[in-house]
Amino acid sequence: MTNRPDHKIDGLPVGRPYPNLPSGRANRSVPQMYMHRELVEDRIQRLLQEAEEHRRAARLIAIRRARRRVEEAGIRLRYAMSIMP
Repeated sequence: MTNRPDHKIDGLPVGRPYPNLPSGRANRSVPQMYMHRELVEDRIQRLLQEAEEHRRAARLIAIRRARRRVEEAGIRLRYAMSIMP
């Protein structure tokens, strides 16, 4: 199979990644050279979504940490006030 224009979708070659290799077991370890645009776009969307979820989780953790620090500071302050003459 050649890479003539009619064998391309959106400029990407279509078909087996290495046309001259025989298909079968030996060809399974060969990496896929080209992904179709839809697959690439799906992957990008999934990665962006995961990044957003990670940011949200990290923000919640930071807020929790800050609340705990404020609470501990309050406890220390009340203790200091209680032992003042």
